[in-house]
Amino acid sequence: MARIRTLKKAIIELKQDDPNCDLTYSALRKMVLAKKVPFAMCGTKYLVDVDVIKDAIFNIKEVATNGIERI
Repeated sequence: MARIRTLKKAIIELKQDDPNCDLTYSALRKMVLAKKVPFAMCGTKYLVDVDVIKDAIFNIKEVATNGIERI
């Protein structure tokens, strides 16, 4: 089942899963606005799937190490 959260709650949940997580609210918001993370809108709120965020971060890291995209 998908864990759909607002951006702030997604950051809180990621930090609960991994206390050393350095992803910030503003960094996640920039990823959403750049459409690097799939999202849905509910009114003015951005909703994301916490598990998809983890996958998206992993894929960005792969791209960065290949030198294809600067982050």
